[in-house]
Amino acid sequence: MAIFRRHVDAEATAFAWTKTVKTEQENWVEERSDWKPWGEIRNVTSHQESYREPNGVLRTRTWYTYESRQWWECRTLTSSGADRGDVRWPEYTLAPGERVFAKWETYSVTFTTPEKKYEKTLDESQWRALAPGATYRVSFGLLGGVREVTPSPGAAGREGSSLTAGRPAAASSPAPGPGPAHPGIGGPDTGMSPVSAMRWHASSRRPYRSGGDGIT
Repeated sequence: MAIFRRHVDAEATAFAWTKTVKTEQENWVEERSDWKPWGEIRNVTSHQESYREPNGVLRTRTWYTYESRQWWECRTLTSSGADRGDVRWPEYTLAPGERVFAKWETYSVTFTTPEKKYEKTLDESQWRALAPGATYRVSFGLLGGVREVTPSPGAAGREGSSLTAGRPAAASSPAPGPGPAHPGIGGPDTGMSPVSAMRWHASSRRPYRSGGDGIT
């Protein structure tokens, strides 16, 4: 069943980027266990104590104290901006016992129509392929969010073509080599077998579609 998708032609009016680094700090935490501990630990000390069971029998048990190494969230460092020529990670210096445990980055574009603005998050290569001030076809999903961005039909061959930059070119079919003439569908001088000629003839009747699938 075909699903209807709304779309508008909108201008790419604003670009934004954010790069975030999260660090964690090493901490040694004192703990207690009734079993002999193991792993990344230090300062293990055994203790003994006596206790009496309900039936009156006196028993001795051993327990342990130790320090285990744990990593706690420490800092969140962020750099952001709108200049595509100044995209960079935040500057930082790790303190003793501190390490980076997560890094992420986001790139977004705002598309504007006379009635409304729409925002779409893209990966960096797609984000850089868009041209500021260019018009693109913005399509929406079932929930109303921006689903994909493609070159506007009215901008084909101009600024909209930058959207597909970097995509691999479609493989072209090799030219037919010399061969015996086959009368019929392929023509007398195509050099193709009747089966190949039939496939070529059928494919040549399909409507042409431009390359550039859109960005999801």
